[in-house]
Amino acid sequence: MTDTFRSTDSRPEIEELVRRAKKLLEMIPEAKKRPLVIEFAGTPKSGKTTLCNFLIKWLQRMGFQVKKLRERAEDNPLLERKTALEFNLWNLGTYMAGLLELANSDADVVVMDRGLFDCTIWTQWHVSRGSVDKDDLRKVREFVELPLWRQLIDIVFVVRCSTEVSLQREPDFQLLQATGEARIMNEEVLCEFIHSLETLTTGQEVVSWKRVVVVDTTELSPDQGARQVAKTTVEAMEAHIDEKVFVVPTIRLVGAGLRQGFMPALEASPILQALDTHGRFEPRLSVAEASDDLVQPISAAMLMHDNQVYLFRKKEIDPTKQFHQKYMVWVGGHIRLEDKDDGGEAVWRQALLRELSEEVRIKYEPKSVELLGLVWDSSTQRNKQHLCILHKINLDSPSVAFAIGQTELSEAKGRSLSGKPYAPEEIVGLLRNKLEGGREVASSLDFWTKHVLTEYFQVELREQPALKL
Repeated sequence: MTDTFRSTDSRPEIEELVRRAKKLLEMIPEAKKRPLVIEFAGTPKSGKTTLCNFLIKWLQRMGFQVKKLRERAEDNPLLERKTALEFNLWNLGTYMAGLLELANSDADVVVMDRGLFDCTIWTQWHVSRGSVDKDDLRKVREFVELPLWRQLIDIVFVVRCSTEVSLQREPDFQLLQATGEARIMNEEVLCEFIHSLETLTTGQEVVSWKRVVVVDTTELSPDQGARQVAKTTVEAMEAHIDEKVFVVPTIRLVGAGLRQGFMPALEASPILQALDTHGRFEPRLSVAEASDDLVQPISAAMLMHDNQVYLFRKKEIDPTKQFHQKYMVWVGGHIRLEDKDDGGEAVWRQALLRELSEEVRIKYEPKSVELLGLVWDSSTQRNKQHLCILHKINLDSPSVAFAIGQTELSEAKGRSLSGKPYAPEEIVGLLRNKLEGGREVASSLDFWTKHVLTEYFQVELREQPALKL
């Protein structure tokens, strides 16, 4: 997605931007999201570093925790070879390492002064110079455009201006010309770079990032550019923090026969049809969680290997959260707008595979994903707002099964999830041995797991001998 901003007569409503930013700041603890990642790329002397530094200062003054991945070109040991591909690849490697580190930090926003997109433009420029062939460019782009990177970078601001204005903004340009010193920034290079930039933002080689916003500062004042960047950032933060999730009116599901407890797939067909017919996407925190009349379906999976089910334990930063230190036999999450397809099971499956990738790092396609049924607990208003669409996945790869059981999986904002496989009938005894202070087994399980153990596996939650974990 590429947007282009240029000078406009309309004046942004600054007070409204501030109000929206403050609202977002209040949502962050509940959202528990990874940092929003923003990259500034573009032509030299277009104002990208100025806009980058403005955005950081504004967000910090609003109260957000911001971390900056600074431009590393001046640290490059190949500085004397700026026109060589190796120079650009060194920059690319440092940006990738820094991005992985900061994207897993406790920051609210990560801002990159140049980054992966910028390096892609320069690699395209190398092709136009004849220093890189198109096959090498293709290989570099395939690596840079891996889903790993495209999913991490939420906005790319491509800041550009005309060649004439860029050269005017170089204060020592004429002096350097007079000395005869070789400069990479000259009219020829700028024209070639702008052509490479246009190829990747409007031409046939458009880079497939989440959102690319072109800010043309040729006729923009610094204040106009700053306001446009701030407005776009707030919009992106709203979509990131208050993401849209799939919801269905409770009355539609109850009318279709939804009831308390576990419903096998054969009984759940009318409810599944109601989900497909009446579902829509709404902002999670401001609409879905705030409504008593909407249900949020959760696409979840029970992972099994050799007739054993994985028992996970969730750890939250906030010990008051309902899933903190709870044991569960499922992993999964909300159906997000990015999972939208043609409706029905395609959406649930896409959401499930994405959640498995995010939570337990499963990167392969399971041979089979079996829909077991629905789990609903209406005992409290909070529980009533969520409906589990439960699937079963048999891990056919022993290596994947082993890896899941050996690793504590870190999630956003310091949360973690750990799990090991056990025979369903042994779980209660295992937990009784583990729990301290007379804590009951039932209280250590999340509400969906209680229903699955008692109604699907037919496991009694009492009177089982203690076994070792």
